[in-house]
Amino acid sequence: MATKWEYLVLTVTDDGKYKRDIHGERELLGSGSEERPLNELGQEGWELVAVVGQCTPTGIGFFKRPVRQDKR
Repeated sequence: MATKWEYLVLTVTDDGKYKRDIHGERELLGSGSEERPLNELGQEGWELVAVVGQCTPTGIGFFKRPVRQDKR
């Protein structure tokens, strides 16, 4: 069986805040160093697969991870 994936979009805004969007739900991760939100997402199993624009001050990161059995 093929692996099923879920995706997350992380946006870095002009004011340095990180916003994540998954399954149509948006969450503000706050601001801080670039590594903190990336490390948090990595701990949740997310892998960065693409970046559009710059990481600072603005940009969009696209992440993926296998769909978790307990989620679907």
